[in-house]
Amino acid sequence: MSEVFHIPVEYASSYKPEVQPKPAELAEVQQESVAEVPSLPEVSSVEQDSQQTVALKAAEVGVHEALETKSVNETIDGLDFSEKNYFFVAGNSYHAEAVTGTVATRMEGTGLRGRGGHITHAHYHSDKNNTDNAWGSPDREAHYSHQPVEKVGIRENPTWDHERVEKTVPAPGWKGKLGLKQKLVTTEYVKRPEPVYTFDYEFAAPSYSEDASAMEAGNNTAQHIRLNLNLSKEQAVQLSKALEADPTVARSIVDAYVSKTGDIGKWNAEIFNEDGKFYDPGKQYGDNLLARDVRPRYDAVPDLKPQVIGLFTEEMPAN
Repeated sequence: MSEVFHIPVEYASSYKPEVQPKPAELAEVQQESVAEVPSLPEVSSVEQDSQQTVALKAAEVGVHEALETKSVNETIDGLDFSEKNYFFVAGNSYHAEAVTGTVATRMEGTGLRGRGGHITHAHYHSDKNNTDNAWGSPDREAHYSHQPVEKVGIRENPTWDHERVEKTVPAPGWKGKLGLKQKLVTTEYVKRPEPVYTFDYEFAAPSYSEDASAMEAGNNTAQHIRLNLNLSKEQAVQLSKALEADPTVARSIVDAYVSKTGDIGKWNAEIFNEDGKFYDPGKQYGDNLLARDVRPRYDAVPDLKPQVIGLFTEEMPAN
């Protein structure tokens, strides 16, 4: 049996249960609370739609840029650096003698290293009616301008292949009149069913310049690098778009080449300190380290970007 508590009579008059505010009073409290918060500017539905559209477009641009970066990286990763598909040459006019801390003052014709199959040098024309080579000679341009020169391009090469063709023809003279025949071997030039697309890159630093940064860009040794690489049509289209947006993508392609075919550690070596003095990295690479094997110091000239000479802009057909 539950207990029942009784309030003594003498306290009954002073006891009052909690009184809930009436609806009208509650509305007043709510209004007072709202009044304490600063009012926000009214935004029309049209403005809201506009703001949402801008935000959505910004998000789409961000996603699109991320996808483009991913696509470029995937394209570079998929490049074919098999022996006959590229030509690479690296050289320097002056030899960086890391041990003695000096730079030889003689020109070195042997400071050249080439690898890969034979791919014709870059040929670009100013226009269809002009046969002048727009690519020029980056090496000579760097030498005479005393500034580093960097060029990149992608070209379509509707090249011709020569084929050995055997034909059976009537023999000459009376033998032919008697119906005798002979085999005739000829060479015919046949156009490839699919054109070849080639990525061209060249970097050349001056052999002398009063501008220390210009010399530093080529590791103070008049560095010269050239890479020619055959591409598929899809790669030519994708890389052309990437280079049009950012020509420095070309350097990533050269880095990818070294990473897949050469010594990436040597490529990323530092052969002189901030004061421009050579130090000895020979513990890992031997007594002498040629600057031709080291990545150019592009950051020495922040405004330097590859000059785009020509690109392949044909759109890929939809699948």
